[in-house]
Amino acid sequence: CYRRLGDYSKTLECLSQEIRLDPNDHYPWFCRGLIHNQFNHFSEAISDFECAKLLNPGDHQVYYHAACSHYSLNQYQETLDNLD
Repeated sequence: CYRRLGDYSKTLECLSQEIRLDPNDHYPWFCRGLIHNQFNHFSEAISDFECAKLLNPGDHQVYYHAACSHYSLNQYQETLDNLD
């Protein structure tokens, strides 16, 4: 709900709390990566997407958004690796 209100720092705080409570749930990692992407914090986004991929390797959205983050950092091989 904080995201809808535009309070992204509170959104990140809540997602980080969710991760602390259940680090094996891929979804908060994925959502936090999306927020990092929105603020051009691509390295942080990639880190969160990598955790999400480990926890749920079948979620193709995670790979797509990880590829977008790598592309934004001109990491073209990593971009392709995530789209493969």
